[in-house]
Parts: sequence; C-alpha cells; structure tokens
Amino acid sequence: MTFLFPSTNLQWAKTQFLPLLALMITLPQAMVSQATEPDDPAWRRFQHALGEPAAIGVNASHSMADAITRPIPAIKPDDINAGKFLLGNDLFHENLLSSDGTAACISCHAGPISGTDGRPVPLGVSRAMGRFNALTTFNTLYSFRQFWDGRSITLADQAIEPVISELEFASTRDAALSFLQNDDQYVEAFETIYPDGVSLENMQDALAHFQAINFAVTNSPFQQYLRTQLQPNGHSASGSETRAITEEALQGWETFQRVGCTQCHNGINLGGNSYQRLGTLLPYYPEVREADMNDEGLAERSGRAKDRHFFKVPGLHNVAMTPPYYHDGSESSLRTVIQEMGRFQLARELSPREVEDIASFLKSLTGRPYGLTHWQQINELVTTRKHPNSDTATAAGTSHRQAYLEAARALRPSFQLLQNEMRQVSRGKTPHFDFLQFQHRELIRLARALRHPPADTEAEVQRCLQPVTGKLLQQVLALEWLIADFLSAQATLGILAINTEIMDTTNETALLTANADKDNLEEIRSESLTAVTSSEIGQLTGMLLDCTL
Repeated sequence: MTFLFPSTNLQWAKTQFLPLLALMITLPQAMVSQATEPDDPAWRRFQHALGEPAAIGVNASHSMADAITRPIPAIKPDDINAGKFLLGNDLFHENLLSSDGTAACISCHAGPISGTDGRPVPLGVSRAMGRFNALTTFNTLYSFRQFWDGRSITLADQAIEPVISELEFASTRDAALSFLQNDDQYVEAFETIYPDGVSLENMQDALAHFQAINFAVTNSPFQQYLRTQLQPNGHSASGSETRAITEEALQGWETFQRVGCTQCHNGINLGGNSYQRLGTLLPYYPEVREADMNDEGLAERSGRAKDRHFFKVPGLHNVAMTPPYYHDGSESSLRTVIQEMGRFQLARELSPREVEDIASFLKSLTGRPYGLTHWQQINELVTTRKHPNSDTATAAGTSHRQAYLEAARALRPSFQLLQNEMRQVSRGKTPHFDFLQFQHRELIRLARALRHPPADTEAEVQRCLQPVTGKLLQQVLALEWLIADFLSAQATLGILAINTEIMDTTNETALLTANADKDNLEEIRSESLTAVTSSEIGQLTGMLLDCTL
C-alpha cells in the first residue's frame, strides 16, 4: 500500500518538500495510517491512487532550490522498507512475468553503471524489437513522467507497462496476477508486507520502491561538488570546494550553461522535466535522416500535429555510460551527440574545445547506484527490522472519510501553487521546471484519489461526486498539454536569448527564423498560462466541496 507520507519517512518528507507544500500540512497526519480494517478495498484504492509526493520536488528548501540544479538527497536507512525492497528486487528479475519466461525488467536494465542494455532498442519475448531506446533506470524517480512520450506518470504506473506490451513481456494483467497468486513464496512475501496480499497494485508498488532505492545515484563527482555549494548562483564559497570534480569538468559545466544547454537540461535530474522538440532551432529531420513512424514522439499520444518530434528531455545522470543515444539509439558517440545538440537545438556550432569540456562535465555525472554499493546494509535491515503487514499502521481517529476531505480541501491551494510556479518560470525567477511539474503531479494524485470515496458514502453523495471527480481528473490531466506548450516556448525563448548574437554571425537563416518566431513563442507562453488559470479546475473544486460527505 502506498501512502502520502510513509510513517517512517514523515519528517524526511516534510523537510524535503517544504516550502512548496504549505497545502500538505493537514494531509500527512491523515494519511500516515491505514484504515482500522485492512480489508477495505475502497480505502486501498484511494491510497494507491494518492501515492506519494513526486520526488521531482525534493530539496525544495535547499539553498540551491532556485538554481539551475540542486543536489539529490542521499538515501537513508529510514527511507527503505527492506521487505518491500527485496520483493521488488525479486519481481524486477522475474522472468516468469513474461509470456514465455525469457524476459524480465533486468533484461533491458542490466548495466550496473548504466541502467540500460546498451542496444539501440531492446529485445522482448521471441526477440521482438522494441520501438525506442531503453531509458536508464538511474534516478528515473526524479523525472516528471516515465518513457520517452511520458505515457506513465509514476514509477508504479510504469511498472505494469512492460508486462502487457507485445514487444516486451507479451503477457496480460490476468496472467501476471495468476502467476503471483499461485507462487507460494510470492504469496507469503506479499502477505507479510501488504494487508491485502497479492495484487497488481502491490506488485507495482514494490517494483517502484525497489527502483527508487536501488537505482538512486547520489555519489557522482558532480553531486559531491553540488553538495559543497552554498550559493544559489552555483559558485563555490571557496576554491577548495571544487576539488570534487576536475577543472575540465567544471569548465564544461560553465560551458554547458553558457551555450544554453540548461534551457532544457535543468532541474535535479538535469532534464526529465519537460518535452522538447528534437530540432528546436534547426530541423533534425530530414537533415540527419527521414522521419518514420517511431519519430512521431508526443504527437502519438496527444493527437496534436504540433507535437511531432517532441520527446521527454532525458535526465543526464550517468549519461556517459548509456550509449547509444536518442530515442532511436541511433548514435553511439557522446561527442557527436554534443555537437548535434549544439547544431539542431541551439543553432550553434560548438568548437572542439567546447565539445571536450562538455564531455568532461557529462562524465562527472557518473556514479554508482545505491543498490550496488549498499546491498550488504540492505540485507542487514532485513534481519534487524520486521515488517509484518508493514503498511497497516493505524492512528486513532484516522479514516478514509477524513483523508478524502483533506484531499478535496488541498485541491484549490495546489492549483494556485501551480499557477504561481508558471509565473515564476516565465519571469526567470526559477531557472528550472521541477517545481512546476511537481505541482501538476500533486494535482494529478489528488484528483486520482478523489475518484475513490469511502465505501459507506451515502448514495446521493456518490451520485454528486461521480461526474464531478471524473471531469476534474480529465481537466487536471489535460493540463499536461498546456504545460508542455508553455515549457517548450519558455525553453526556446531562453535559447534564443543566449544564442541570438552567435546566430547573427554564424547562421543567418536560423536567426531570421528565430526572430520571426519570438513574438509567437511569447504569445504561446502567455496563452498557456491564461488557459491554465481559466480552466474549470477551480469551479470543479468548489462543486466537489459542495458534495459534502
């Protein structure tokens, strides 16, 4: 069972997410606990839907919270549910979740310091070829969504997708559930951890917990360097604090910012927080090659022609270890990718020195995942902690009804915070997109949870809630496209502001096109914010509160 804040992590969550979560002050106490009767399906559905605050918002109170990036918080023993971790590990390596017993999660994410398989595209059952390059599992928890097209919102959402994909496990939900229910060891493990035992939701939860812990990379030279930074502008308090990375890497980080890479690769993951077009200022297609059906990108989900060739910007941790690159795995050279990103995204021909410096910086992002370096400590936790029905802790006075009301009351302030973050980004006050995407994730999880009222809710109230919560969730999910337009315009305007002078002397065509587009981009950014502000979410929130429980 997932929680708003796990009982062992309550203080951690409060310190990591404040001050973003003023709206959450009343929620944690209601949601630390479970219902007094663990066999309440409605309560469990509510909690699975609510989940936890998105990790993309962590370290919001750090001194570098308003810098381009900030450190990833180190994993602590109290962050780990050892039993759930080990169950997730078993599931991650389980071949029998696939239709022919030949594929598992580890098949595409076996690299110990890459989290990938090193192939252009992965192979599934019967050696079926996937459509897209396998993204690394490292620090994927800190992305705003999963997959190149963002079709899964959370790690738990993502966990079921390989199972039911014809190109991966080629199985079904029913087959996966039946396998787990008929395996005595899995049944015992699930019943030890979860009050309702085996379920697909619990499987997804265990896999998500395992990935969040096992694949966290917090020890790279650049992460060590960031932890020495005391000033939001990214400059060290003293020269000795730069020793964690080489002079070449530090020069590369400065070059990376100077030429405009951080307009898209920003935030705690140095990416993973927006969709951007491959070929922002100069067309990637057909210059590099002709586009095919696998290059549609976000348009395949959104149905909007303007989203063609848009993909989730990948995070960059351990990027030097994850060739081949791009969504199609078409380029194996990191230096070539740097050159092409300069050319097509920035309309800038990077010098050999700039390419080498940026490559040095990207190599400084290489670290070892927590599970690889702390496996012995995790095993020790299993022997020192007992987790019988570890998700059934209860607190006096807590109920599904109380938690539902608190979630409903949190909607309006969460929506207001999202609008505030959009304004902060557009004004240049926040040079990354993490906190904006965090607020959208907050709205999503609240709206999802509110689809599951208490089982004893009166019939009249149920009839009132059903259409309102359905439309509310629809409206909240639709914000994805407005935010995508907003951040695409924001990033492109930032690139133009940095590179117009360079384009003036090196790429006249790009300069003319950029200047013509500037007014349009500013209009898109403004209209996106206006559309968000004027959405029906505020009105629906009022209607929801009128449907009193």
